Amino acid sequence: MPLMLHGDGESLRELDRRKALIDQQHHQIIHYLGQINQTPMLQDDSQDLLSLVRVANALVNVGDVIGTYFVNLDEQRLRKQITIPPESEQRIRATQGEIIKSIHLVLDAYLKHDQDALNKLTDIWQALDRLFTDDSDQLLQRLSESKSDQLDIYHLEMDILERLGRIQSLVGTIFNRNRSDQKRWCQALTR
Repeated sequence: MPLMLHGDGESLRELDRRKALIDQQHHQIIHYLGQINQTPMLQDDSQDLLSLVRVANALVNVGDVIGTYFVNLDEQRLRKQITIPPESEQRIRATQGEIIKSIHLVLDAYLKHDQDALNKLTDIWQALDRLFTDDSDQLLQRLSESKSDQLDIYHLEMDILERLGRIQSLVGTIFNRNRSDQKRWCQALTR
């Protein structure tokens, strides 16, 4: 998020290079999972493989949101010379921090079958709901009080929040995938 709020042209180029590397790694992972799929496997193994593909796709989509949409928004910020107010920056960083926590927890829950991490996600989702609501309320209040020259700031902040919401939605995809896999794994353990 520092890039989005204070980055420069070189930072954007570095982010673009990283995005290309992530896309390349995603391609290699999907290719490898495709090779595994060509071997005979049990139904449960097949479902696990499909689940891994969905998780990999959700993660690369998170990278796309960051590497494409945030880069475009930052280019717009630089072109229009927009400075996000400190109180807005603080709220955006708080929301981003909770999203990063949720990414770590959902991956721990998924990769380590960590039920505690899965349970903590519910609390983070509630916190994020409050943060998104508060952020939106603050923006609407500022919009009604602001002058027309503040509209660019408003639009940029709203776009950032929408992209953060998109990332959270992708994390939710992994979370939901994880929950259904957890049920299946528990059923298999009790057989």
